[in-house]
Amino acid sequence: MKLSKEQQEELQKLTDEITQEAKSVVKEYADIQSDASGSEIHIHENSPYLDEEFKNETWKKVIKVNDPSQVIQDINEHNKKVRKNKKDVVKKKKK
Repeated sequence: MKLSKEQQEELQKLTDEITQEAKSVVKEYADIQSDASGSEIHIHENSPYLDEEFKNETWKKVIKVNDPSQVIQDINEHNKKVRKNKKDVVKKKKK
């Protein structure tokens, strides 16, 4: 089945619109990307899910904070230390 000239033009118009929207989404994501970007899951501290997942001593590993930016800062500092330690290990291996 061959498309008519009008159908081809309409199809091209739709393709261009979809492509432009996809480019817009990619640009928007790149513009708002930050150190904390990625998948985040927020669960209220009183959620029954937590009672199912964290039992006994495992609750000690759950972070409860009032200021999420402090958690991000702590994670970034931890990651810097980990990267530095990895570099030190590589240097020692090269010697």
